[in-house]
Amino acid sequence: SAAMRLNFFNDYSYTLETIIQAGLKGMAIVSVPVQVNAPLRPSRLFRSSSHYLSRQGSVIVRIFMTYRPFRFFAVPGAISFVTGFVIGLRFLYYYVSGDGSGHIQSLILAALLMGIGAALVTIGLIADLISVNRKLLEQLEWKVSKLQDMARRGDGAGAVLE
Repeated sequence: SAAMRLNFFNDYSYTLETIIQAGLKGMAIVSVPVQVNAPLRPSRLFRSSSHYLSRQGSVIVRIFMTYRPFRFFAVPGAISFVTGFVIGLRFLYYYVSGDGSGHIQSLILAALLMGIGAALVTIGLIADLISVNRKLLEQLEWKVSKLQDMARRGDGAGAVLE
């Protein structure tokens, strides 16, 4: 039942993805100690530790972006917007004091950072709405799988599916 609730997006290694998804979905995770055999040949899964870490780092970012999209986009967006706002206030200070002509770059940078910040927050809102849809589809997929399993076992769910 727990495995049916997990969805994998990565074809490299599903281990880390499984652990993160289970944690984000509130599932219990148990650690089981295992013995490791001595390596008989070089790994075919990854070339080096740095290669493995970079691939797994991208998996972590992708899972975070998939399951916490608003936070993923809105935090950098808010930082960018506030930074642009502060730079804009700096320009206004120099402009009001009569020395604004030499600080046009600050105005351009402020507008750029505030625009990027607003765009990232908007993308975060849209991604969050898409995430809600994905969660509903995951629940539907899980329920349909349960009904199909019950129908195969003859638990009376076959009439529901037909």
